[in-house]
Amino acid sequence: MYRKLLVPVDGRELSHRAVRESLALAKALGASVVAFVGEPTLDAPVGRTAAGVVLEWRQHEERVSAHAHEVLDSFEQQALSVG
Repeated sequence: MYRKLLVPVDGRELSHRAVRESLALAKALGASVVAFVGEPTLDAPVGRTAAGVVLEWRQHEERVSAHAHEVLDSFEQQALSVG
């Protein structure tokens, strides 16, 4: 039937439930699971200096990257524990 499941994750409670259910379904079907994190974009720079925009963009990228890694690492650990 299904060979791959695509699961959006964001670290919130509903996401945790989706992870548990998708891993259980994948195991029952013998399917693989691909998780992804969609992070918000940065608002358009209005009235800010170029240096301020670059700094803000770097800080934003660091925040979303750290969050995505945290969420995906948690997903990986759960997937490994399920097999």
